[in-house]
Amino acid sequence: MFRIKKHFLFSISLAVIIIFSGCSADNSPTSPTDELLGTWTLTKLTLTYQGSISELKPEQVNLQMSIVINNDQTYKSNRIENGYESIESGTWFVSGSKFTTVNENGYVETKIYTINSGKLIIITSSWYNNTIAPATMEFKKL
Repeated sequence: MFRIKKHFLFSISLAVIIIFSGCSADNSPTSPTDELLGTWTLTKLTLTYQGSISELKPEQVNLQMSIVINNDQTYKSNRIENGYESIESGTWFVSGSKFTTVNENGYVETKIYTINSGKLIIITSSWYNNTIAPATMEFKKL
């Protein structure tokens, strides 16, 4: 009886080792683009003009903007500026710190981006006083 019990315990232990040896933690790194996926809404604009830096909320310039970045390399952006709505969609890809979009009309746009503390920051430029001025757009993930 002792011998059967010992054999039974050994068999159970061996089965447990075999079953759980395939259950290691998934240590594979996520793709750098995984952080980009989701819906982002514009929360802050930073504009540099003639050496002066202005931080603005989108409401201060009558702007609302959101971007949906999908896993299938497609995107859709919705922008409402001064009551005028524009919707754009297309494809996207990332190379290093460059985020490139190709809209439905074939227009290609590449911007430098970072993601830090759940914020997507896109370096861009903006028309201000009939001049192109450096700007950043900060988005929060919904």
